[in-house]
Amino acid sequence: MSTNISAAIHQPHYFPWIPYINRLACVDIFIIFDTVQLPMGKSKVLRTKYIDHGMERWLSIPFGKKGSLVPIKDVKLGDLMWKKTHVDKLMNAYGKSLHARWAMDLVHDCLWSDKSYFLVDIEHDILEKLCLALNIKTRLVRASELIKYEKMSLQKYIVSLLDMVGADTYLSGRNTGSLKSIDESLFRSKGKKIIYQDYMIPHYRHLNTTKEFTPTVSILDTLFTCGPAARYHVYRAKT
Repeated sequence: MSTNISAAIHQPHYFPWIPYINRLACVDIFIIFDTVQLPMGKSKVLRTKYIDHGMERWLSIPFGKKGSLVPIKDVKLGDLMWKKTHVDKLMNAYGKSLHARWAMDLVHDCLWSDKSYFLVDIEHDILEKLCLALNIKTRLVRASELIKYEKMSLQKYIVSLLDMVGADTYLSGRNTGSLKSIDESLFRSKGKKIIYQDYMIPHYRHLNTTKEFTPTVSILDTLFTCGPAARYHVYRAKT
């Protein structure tokens, strides 16, 4: 029986880019994929991009065990001092913007409302605060709260997660990895419909630069540049 409930599944990201937020906003339930291993090397799970006077910069969360085979849900940080460093860098980059006070208050709320040392707690809280600020009603749940990831293929695990939340529609990204890895026949056999995200990032003018728009920046740049109107950039061209 069709439930008409849509869901998306993705690893948590540190202040994600706009297409991630758009995908979250387009479904009823967003499953934070915290049961998979922390990606090795540089990953958006641990860093985010912003613009500082025309230059692309990264804010990185220090984690001394990069490359370790550890599920994201178990990643525990050594300290939280990096939060102040990140706030200071954002203030230096965006402190004179029209929406600096609004955006900085939101960033403070995202980072300091929870004092947990676990990465997934921090990034789950960031998503919740962003949803509230951007008027997104999507329900957030963690994969680790639903079912363990063991003794099954990734595709079967994703289908099991959809079953656990009662979803019959899965919103997938359009990146190469997603398109290659999805077994549509498996989803159909389990009564799941797959739809693919269709979203073009609306361009806007970055602060303190005449350079062209950089589409790979995170939601942080949009918040400081556009203020509360950032929600329209998230919903525009909504799937």
